[in-house]
Amino acid sequence: MFVNSWLFTGIWKLVRSWLDPIVAKRSFIAKDVEQLSAFVDPSQIMSDMGGALKEQYSFGLPTGDDNALMLDVEGRRKAEDALKEAVAAFDKETGVWISGSGSYDAQSRIEAAARFSDAALGLDPYIRARFTTERRSK
Repeated sequence: MFVNSWLFTGIWKLVRSWLDPIVAKRSFIAKDVEQLSAFVDPSQIMSDMGGALKEQYSFGLPTGDDNALMLDVEGRRKAEDALKEAVAAFDKETGVWISGSGSYDAQSRIEAAARFSDAALGLDPYIRARFTTERRSK
């Protein structure tokens, strides 16, 4: 359901006056699902707003162990070492590719890139805190 509050409308008029005119011209507040449908496919608009999307989102509250891995120094060190090795392997494969030598193997570089990606994702929980949308309830 859309709520067009007079308070929000008044605040938006004030804020809009501070925006760059080009940005203000591109800003639009949809008052109902018909107006919103001009910009968003109705199948992607939540059903409680008048659209067809039935999925309900729910995000859990933080727990004490959300970021426990950030305190695991040894695990972080191992993840950092794995990333350094993956970067070195990818760097080596890329160097062979750039050199144009006949020993270049595209599959080896693809595998090195995948190891690099996996290692970067493996390090992530040790260096970046989880946030609300990552606590999505089942």
